[in-house]
Amino acid sequence: MVQKPLLALLKQRLSSCLMAGTSISESGLTVSMERKSDETVHFFRIDSDEGRRELGMVDLKVCDCLVIYTKEIERDEALCFLELKGGRLDVAKEQVISTHSKVKQILSVERIQQNIILKVCICMRQQAPSGFMRHEAELKRLFGRDHVRLKFGVKHYKELGEFFRRKII
Repeated sequence: MVQKPLLALLKQRLSSCLMAGTSISESGLTVSMERKSDETVHFFRIDSDEGRRELGMVDLKVCDCLVIYTKEIERDEALCFLELKGGRLDVAKEQVISTHSKVKQILSVERIQQNIILKVCICMRQQAPSGFMRHEAELKRLFGRDHVRLKFGVKHYKELGEFFRRKII
């Protein structure tokens, strides 16, 4: 089996945040995905006392969830910073950027750099706010244009699996 250092780190460091299943609900929204037999998917609810403490972000903004995705036979590990919000895209963006910065710092200290793909997904109940393209552009500069997904006016987003499975590195 191929080594998965990011998966091992998250399962060890965020064990108290590991959720059962492959979905999360928050702010009247649900994000879910169907796991295929050769995939490993874990949702970690980090917007909690335990999550903030384990990440060293007690007094900082943090996104709702980290989702890790990998396939058994591949070296790549994808980590998605997931935020579910009723409104306020600017706040959601701050939360994922803050969390991204801290996670990158942890990965650097742990020397986990290779074969890691970082993604961001923000789902909002409200329709797209005016000026959303400015926020989207900032996230694309940070994560890469193919690793950003903003969904507006949704109650249940089911395409997270498709977002992970696209082979764009």
